[in-house]
Amino acid sequence: MTARTTHNPHGRTIGAGRTIVLHTTPTCQQCTATKRFLDNRNVRYDVIDLTQDRDAHVFVTKLGYTSAPVIVIFNEDGEPVQDWSGFRPDLISAMFPLHAEAVQA
Repeated sequence: MTARTTHNPHGRTIGAGRTIVLHTTPTCQQCTATKRFLDNRNVRYDVIDLTQDRDAHVFVTKLGYTSAPVIVIFNEDGEPVQDWSGFRPDLISAMFPLHAEAVQA
């Protein structure tokens, strides 16, 4: 496994010491859809605008991504443990299933 530079500036956790960071751009429709999907599941996440944060842009480029959104999940040590690009409701649903009470609301 190749070591990667981390970029976890906020440090908020989503449970089990994990942090999710959503890297976006202002006019990105898939970013808006991803935010909405995460919000509907009450998932806490941080947003970084790639047009405003050069270090974050370099970070996601080094991960191999060229378009937003880029979602990175960090472990408690600030190391990226999972990442993907695009609106991926399948991955979000698998990681953050809706609870029965949320479905009924």
